[in-house]
Amino acid sequence: MKLWNKIKNHYKEKSKLSIISDIIFYLFILALIFTPSRNFIITHLQRITMFSPKTTKKEIRLQAKDWNWIILNKEAQKIYLANFRGKVILINFWATWCAPCLAELPALQDLYNHFKNHNDIVFLFITTENLDKANSFLVKKGYNLPIFQQILPAPPPLYSNTIPSTYLIDKQGNIIIEVHRAKRWNSDKTISLINKLLNQK
Repeated sequence: MKLWNKIKNHYKEKSKLSIISDIIFYLFILALIFTPSRNFIITHLQRITMFSPKTTKKEIRLQAKDWNWIILNKEAQKIYLANFRGKVILINFWATWCAPCLAELPALQDLYNHFKNHNDIVFLFITTENLDKANSFLVKKGYNLPIFQQILPAPPPLYSNTIPSTYLIDKQGNIIIEVHRAKRWNSDKTISLINKLLNQK
């Protein structure tokens, strides 16, 4: 009873606008707790706050053994990372249940659309989930990204416990971008950087 009286007295001193703000805040918290709404809200909030990825300050180059990494394509065929050696490679680790992953998918789709007809760049969207499930999810959402299944741990330079994790690799095997959060991949800055990498010999 004392608590209820405290609450009533607290709101007696507040303006209507302040009370409405409090109600909206509490509803927002409840929506975050309620799982179906939580992913939707987190996804859209992250899209608003995403920034263009920055180039890494670390100098990391894939070694010969790293290129032996194997993934599976949608036809369940083994694909070696070495198949793409000499190209610009964008590798994105993602999952259908990962809200930050879903937040950056539209930007990644835009980036893929921009470069998909270029012979010197390859996009690898890698998941540990069943590929039929992952592909059905993408199709339902209107995406047509090239997805692959991870069957072995990624080599050390590409290994992370966090998703989304994305790596942009140049033609010489240097990791130019390494990020472990959602980013705005379709920014002019990123497109300009990729064009620069594509023009390198």
